[in-house]
Amino acid sequence: MPTRAARLDPMQTLRQEQATFDDASRARGWPEARGELVCTLKTDNGRVTGDCKPLKAAEGVPVAGEVKGENIRWQFDVVIQPVTAPVEMIYTGRLDQTQTAVRGTFALTDFGGDFTAKKQ
Repeated sequence: MPTRAARLDPMQTLRQEQATFDDASRARGWPEARGELVCTLKTDNGRVTGDCKPLKAAEGVPVAGEVKGENIRWQFDVVIQPVTAPVEMIYTGRLDQTQTAVRGTFALTDFGGDFTAKKQ
């Protein structure tokens, strides 16, 4: 019996369940914190658009990226402190075989770590 290839739906909402900075990032002062983020992603011909926002925020920021099969990459600008310029946050992940979660890595300037996001 053939297996069904994992893929993202054309309109998908992902809720980041966990994001943990790696040891190198924590050693340089980034706190070990769990961040909840909701991203509503639209896929069309390999392109990803949509927005991401903190769980309780009213509005999100636009995202852009690409998807190929079960692999996805998206990025958006985030302001760490009000007086600094925005920096790019990049997520790179893969849809798991159950097709219910995306797991991967994130990068924020020279900091990074792992994330898990569940499809809603």
